[in-house]
Amino acid sequence: MIVDDDVGMRETIGRHLRVSGFDVVSVATGVEGIRTAQGTSIDIGLIDYHLPDMDGIDCVRTLLEERRNQSLRLLLFTADWSVEERGSELRQLGVTVLSKLCDLHDIEAALRRTMAS
Repeated sequence: MIVDDDVGMRETIGRHLRVSGFDVVSVATGVEGIRTAQGTSIDIGLIDYHLPDMDGIDCVRTLLEERRNQSLRLLLFTADWSVEERGSELRQLGVTVLSKLCDLHDIEAALRRTMAS
C-alpha cells in the first residue's frame, strides 16, 4: 500500500512496483490508508510523512495499533531530514525510515528487505 498525497509520486512508485511483481493499492490520505489496511490484507505500507490529514508518524502509529495483520510492515517515506533524525524512535516500532531522495530501485529494495525481516 502506498499512502501519499502526491498523485505523481503514487503513480510512479506504483507503476514500478507493479512491474516488479507487487500488488499495489494507492491512497492519498492517512485516513484512507488506515481504512484500506483495516478492510484488506496489506503486507507492507509505504507511508509519506507529509499527508493532508495527519502526519505519517500518526498514520504509522494508528496502523500499528489497529493492525489486523500482525505481519504488517511499514516504511515511512520522507524528504524531511528532521523526521529521519527521529528514525531511532520509529525503528523501535519496527518502522523503516526511507528518504524520498532515493530512486525507484532503492524503494523496491527497501520494501523487499523489510518484507524479509
